[in-house]
Amino acid sequence: VGDEIEGGGKVLYIGKAGVNVTAENLEPNKVYYFAAFSKDANGNYSSLFAGVDVITNGVLPYQFLVEDMYNFITCGRELEGASVDKKINGFYFGPAIAGNEYYLTTQWLDIAPSKVRLVFDMNMYIWGRFGSNAYNEWVDDEKLLFEYTTNETEWTTFATIDKTNAPQYATFDEFVNRRVEFEKTDDTPIKIRVRWLPVTGQVRFYLKDLRIEEKKECDYPVDLKAIDVVGDQATLTWEQQGTETQWVINWKLQSDSVWTEVLADSRSYKLSGLPGRSVIEARVAAKCSAESQSDWSNVISFTSGYVLPFTETFDEASLPAGWDLKEGALTDSTEFTEGVNWVWFSTWRMKTLMLNPTSPLDSWVLFPAVNFTDAAVNYNLSFTITNAMQEEGGDEVIKIVVSKDGGKTFKASDVVYTVANADLPGDGDTKTYTTTLKGLEGSVRIGLLVTGTTAAKTLML
Repeated sequence: VGDEIEGGGKVLYIGKAGVNVTAENLEPNKVYYFAAFSKDANGNYSSLFAGVDVITNGVLPYQFLVEDMYNFITCGRELEGASVDKKINGFYFGPAIAGNEYYLTTQWLDIAPSKVRLVFDMNMYIWGRFGSNAYNEWVDDEKLLFEYTTNETEWTTFATIDKTNAPQYATFDEFVNRRVEFEKTDDTPIKIRVRWLPVTGQVRFYLKDLRIEEKKECDYPVDLKAIDVVGDQATLTWEQQGTETQWVINWKLQSDSVWTEVLADSRSYKLSGLPGRSVIEARVAAKCSAESQSDWSNVISFTSGYVLPFTETFDEASLPAGWDLKEGALTDSTEFTEGVNWVWFSTWRMKTLMLNPTSPLDSWVLFPAVNFTDAAVNYNLSFTITNAMQEEGGDEVIKIVVSKDGGKTFKASDVVYTVANADLPGDGDTKTYTTTLKGLEGSVRIGLLVTGTTAAKTLML
């Protein structure tokens, strides 16, 4: 008894059948597989066996891992006509049918008396013949209920999401993080259930990354974001869940193992000196007293901006972050609309920006904002243009426009370089152009504008 079995596992008991066998020292929130074999007088084991799989009670912090726990929780619907499936470490409910109830129930949880919080990501969208849309218009009687039970018969609702507090989605595939809480007053094991009562048909509901944790007095910050990512700088912002007035910030390169630590006295902090075009990870914790610090927030990652000098070869799967495509006639107060003529073109052979020859033409490629630290230092700007296809005529020209306020304004007086129509590459040809940028300091954004009344060239940048 206790010997390891080849291939994994341990022998718990050898003896007569019909005896109760106790497996001790099992870990919480784990799936265990048990099997009973017959054994003859010669020590031979049967090829068949009686088996049972069990999951032990969960404890906090509890992470719902779908692949491990799918067979040990209860999920489903009260009526037929919809499905509940595993999806991105979560569950998919729908398409909704009015009157149905959809639910997800955990295994038994051993939770001591404490404040308890559920944290999860949710998404709702409604399917249509011509595309899916975010579902933001909840109606009366439509609810998402959070409940617990001590006996699987009587359920207590401790939180509700309805039309008064429903999350709003910017896109049909966006997930929103939500948190709900309750107070547990005794040691009785409980099960927790999420129950959806839809009213509107064809709505799909995703619930993922569900975890259950103790809400501590010194609580961790939430909604950590990186904004204003320009050059070697980025600003971190977050929301607090307590009354703390100081925070600890960690950041590092994703490829590193050692964190850099700084203190902040407000709910935002500007990082500087970041390496250019690198994946940065960051997290934040509340400093509740000299001796007390909260758990860490979720780790976020973002890509730092461009740092001079840089080369962009457009070899990623999509247009790199920080580049924008716009339309707008160049004036002393240029106004932009979303770009339609410059498009990202990607195949296994090439990745490039391609300009559709649409007349008239006022199409921009806006470079990422970059910090110029010394006006006495000049930089060369080089760019390569290929003429992929030439039609008759055409009067388009290329202008390089420099915005000295980080991209807030682009003015006709800010043109620093022009490629005349006659100097553009011929059909199937490629040319590289270079100009010197002088006297620039602070946040600068460069715009490459192709303008003309008649467009005849399919250009690639």
